[in-house]
Amino acid sequence: MRIRRVYEELLKQEKRAALRLKCLSGATAFILFALFLMALLGMDVVHKIIKGFDFESRNCVVEESIFTGQNITCACGMHTCFSRYPCLRVLVRISVGTEQSVEKLEPVLVHNTFYDLGSECTYGPPCKSDEKVNFVSVLNFKNTKGQKGTDLKCYFNPNEPHTLSWTTALMK
Repeated sequence: MRIRRVYEELLKQEKRAALRLKCLSGATAFILFALFLMALLGMDVVHKIIKGFDFESRNCVVEESIFTGQNITCACGMHTCFSRYPCLRVLVRISVGTEQSVEKLEPVLVHNTFYDLGSECTYGPPCKSDEKVNFVSVLNFKNTKGQKGTDLKCYFNPNEPHTLSWTTALMK
């Protein structure tokens, strides 16, 4: 009888040890995966900031400012609010090169911020639930920065001269 109790006690301890080992290995795997994701996402952010160092300042002249007729969907809340705003494309012309050899580039789509470079539109307003408010915001942007002939400072990447922005990653 006594041997049986000792045997049962050893089995319980073995099961507890196996359960502890499973929990510890699961927690370790979770922590390693989290560290991997943080490193990967951190490299993505650092890559964007490093790309921001490549931009040079130039003067841009607005050639054309048009609404494409396309409405872009935006999220104005966590998961409950979606709205739209009109797509505004502002094309500018810059001069690239030194004062001795100036090359005029074709009009290029400029983006409002460095982080909008992949977008097909120049400006995406802070999204509000009322589409009229979004439209007014885009219209105000067009009237201040999108008037034909307006001379503004912009930033471009000399390695990719068709990549233009009105701000860089280094600006606040």
